[in-house]
Amino acid sequence: MNPHRAAVESAKQVLTDAELLDMGDGRAVAQMVGRLEVVVKSLLGLVEAQPKSARLKVQHDGEFKNLARAARMEIHAAMGSLRRLDAFEQALTDMLEPGNGGQG
Repeated sequence: MNPHRAAVESAKQVLTDAELLDMGDGRAVAQMVGRLEVVVKSLLGLVEAQPKSARLKVQHDGEFKNLARAARMEIHAAMGSLRRLDAFEQALTDMLEPGNGGQG
């Protein structure tokens, strides 16, 4: 098993064990905290060992996705505002031109 997979499997096992832990047993809790510390350091080591370009790519991909979501929200908000503005303009036109019959 490669080191990446082994570290991930170890983390899964520790987290599964943590779910079954009797929180009233202080010694067991202390041991679990120690195991979690080792696992977290191992996972962080794997991340830090990745080539910087790979880490930056993951970070940038996440940032681009967040920007795309934000842009999508802004577009929908702007579309809603334009629809309300269009309806307002139509209402004004209808008030000024009563013979229009509500047709734009």
